[in-house]
Amino acid sequence: MKVDHNIGLVLSGGGARGIAHIGVLKALSELNIHPTVISGTSAGSIIGVLYAMGLSSQEMIDFVGHSSLWKFFRFEWSAGGLSNLNYLKERLIQIGIPPNFEDLQKKLFVTTTNLTKGKTEIFHEGPLLDTILASCSIPLVFKPVIINGDRYADGGILNNLPASVITSQAHRIIGVNVIPLSADEDKDYQSSIQVAQRCFELFMNANTQPELIACDIAIEPKVQDFYLFSLPKFNLIHDIGYETTMAKADLIQKVLLS
Repeated sequence: MKVDHNIGLVLSGGGARGIAHIGVLKALSELNIHPTVISGTSAGSIIGVLYAMGLSSQEMIDFVGHSSLWKFFRFEWSAGGLSNLNYLKERLIQIGIPPNFEDLQKKLFVTTTNLTKGKTEIFHEGPLLDTILASCSIPLVFKPVIINGDRYADGGILNNLPASVITSQAHRIIGVNVIPLSADEDKDYQSSIQVAQRCFELFMNANTQPELIACDIAIEPKVQDFYLFSLPKFNLIHDIGYETTMAKADLIQKVLLS
């Protein structure tokens, strides 16, 4: 298959479920599909920046596998959150994240939520590291990131699948949503964790559905059984992303060639 136009890839937020994005990228590579424009939020911004840096799917899964869940959540109560994102910052620096968006090998758009001004903001140029951290700052869990005097938090608060951001940049858009909504009739929602996670899913779904319309292909790995911080299950989550994509290989190729 040979595609002669720009392909856009949109990667949703979803905590550890975002590891499925790596499996999707592995499958796309095997299908000789190489997106040139990336848009991501929260976990999707992490995988997005690694891909835009030129890392292979194996290098990305190694990045995840060599990261410590517990170091992500060093308790350090401070204004706005239970912890900070210093460990993620350290890991991104170790892997060689460049200073600016312009230094990446592919175009990258990152969604954040400007808490100060109460709106979504999309970054695609200028300083890179703090923007990624801001996009990943889950409310109440991590304290907001300050950029140019404003406080920023997780981009998924207002837009968890930023597809419309790149409609003018790509001829075809693949959207990967790792928080697909499904009926959970088997759960009684008696634990606070179950209730909190279900509310999170419903909240994210509300701002995801309109963005799915902008996607020519939607890939939704079934990773609902994993919690947002299921980092130790990274191989299983990765494999679900890969298998879900390969199962739609014929449709993906047909749409991208049209």
